[in-house]
Amino acid sequence: MTTAKPTRYTTHGSVRGCCGHRHLTIAAAHKCVERDQRNCWRQGGHSDRHVAAVDESFPPDPWTGDPYTRPLNDDEWEELGEAESAGSYSNATNLT
Repeated sequence: MTTAKPTRYTTHGSVRGCCGHRHLTIAAAHKCVERDQRNCWRQGGHSDRHVAAVDESFPPDPWTGDPYTRPLNDDEWEELGEAESAGSYSNATNLT
């Protein structure tokens, strides 16, 4: 009997790149996004990172080592929405 590996999540942006983590939950990846956005905001910048699911069926990028990612499915989007409503990073007053 083969058991499927649990989905891992990471954060990735075309400018900021990958966080380098393989989070066990969407909520943990969301906190990573919040932390990156907060740290960029404090330095006067902007983070383009977002939560993405790691697709283990493909090898990592040979140049950067970043994992291959896939878009979130409907259930994952719902879980991300719940994580966001628990602590939204979109309100600038939460960034201090």
